[in-house]
Amino acid sequence: DRNPLYVKLSDGGIRNGYTIKLLNKAYAPRDFTLATKGLPGATLTVIGHDKEAGPTVTVPADALQSIKVYVTLDKQASAALPAADTNFSFVVTSEDGGTQAEHETTFQGPDR
Repeated sequence: DRNPLYVKLSDGGIRNGYTIKLLNKAYAPRDFTLATKGLPGATLTVIGHDKEAGPTVTVPADALQSIKVYVTLDKQASAALPAADTNFSFVVTSEDGGTQAEHETTFQGPDR
């Protein structure tokens, strides 16, 4: 989601919102975990799983599920960004260990 590109938080941090679509082609429900790679200090929050440290998303059998995700950097980590747009990846891993996918995207912040 890119409207607005980023939100500056009251504590000086920056938050970006994303929509991630998970496709389960198996004939049984599967659990997936999400993580970020290449964005030091990032905190990942999945809407609906706000209280979980490492949220697990269950996708029904033979279904596509869209989830809303926020990636947040605190003031110190956002100040360390090398540019206004920084590349990083989402890593989605199936709990059964059978599948892992990685998708590169950008984290948006104020101009440097």
